Amino acid sequence: MKRLILVLLLLAATPVFAQYWGVPGSAGDIDDASETLFDTDGPTLKFKSGQTGTIVARYPVFSSVQDPGWTDLAVNYTGAGVSVKLIRLLYCNKFTNQLLSESMPTGESNTCEGAAVPANSWDFTQWTYYVEVTLTRGSTATDPQLHQLHFQ
Repeated sequence: MKRLILVLLLLAATPVFAQYWGVPGSAGDIDDASETLFDTDGPTLKFKSGQTGTIVARYPVFSSVQDPGWTDLAVNYTGAGVSVKLIRLLYCNKFTNQLLSESMPTGESNTCEGAAVPANSWDFTQWTYYVEVTLTRGSTATDPQLHQLHFQ
């Protein structure tokens, strides 16, 4: 009986609609203009040795529910020069709406920072979503890298 009560309490604490989305940095769709600049190392998106400039990568966001209730975009990265945008695209239309834009603070090794998603942003019945990440490297003295993105 005690086990049954414990199981029921655990189930009640976890919303049935809870959805998760995460992706390694190396899985992005790289912009054509960035093709000669980028490299990957396991889950990490980074610059090729000796390259400088701007890498733009896009990550489609999926959910099987209308509103997954995500409130933060967690960005796991290293170094200065990492920025993220959450963009939505109206179905059967070219209209886009930028929901958030954030330059991440200078990160040491393996920093994980959150970017707040505005309330009422999610509606997968009307919109498609993607995260656009920009890595900017003005000199080889810096080394911006993206390891992972996930919503929570």
